[in-house]
Amino acid sequence: MSLRAQTDLCRSGRDTSIAGGVVALALGVFLAVSWAVAPLRGAHERVPVRLETTVNPNTDPPASLARLPRIGLTRARALVNYRRQRQRDGSVAFCKPDDLQHVTGIGPKTVEAIGPWLRFGAETTPAPAPSQGP
Repeated sequence: MSLRAQTDLCRSGRDTSIAGGVVALALGVFLAVSWAVAPLRGAHERVPVRLETTVNPNTDPPASLARLPRIGLTRARALVNYRRQRQRDGSVAFCKPDDLQHVTGIGPKTVEAIGPWLRFGAETTPAPAPSQGP
């Protein structure tokens, strides 16, 4: 076998081992990413709200408001910021569910979803049973 033939044979073997290493690395990365995102699967599914009492958007802290359906911590903080701004002006921020639509990110569908869990007076009432909707 000539020297050139032996050199070509060595190069082709090295190319195969490099390609195999690249494939193994890609498979490893794929498996690592799949394992890392596994807890996120199903995160978009609806989780029933478990509130024991209704929530007053005029007085309750962001943590309580964040437990309402479709609210979350970001919108809860926006509600509290709006409430504080209105209270500085000497008025009540929210008198009825539709008043929550003055806060950016809260529209009619959100108000409809959280309406049963809201109260606007001083009384505390038991929360309604969560609906078994889709």
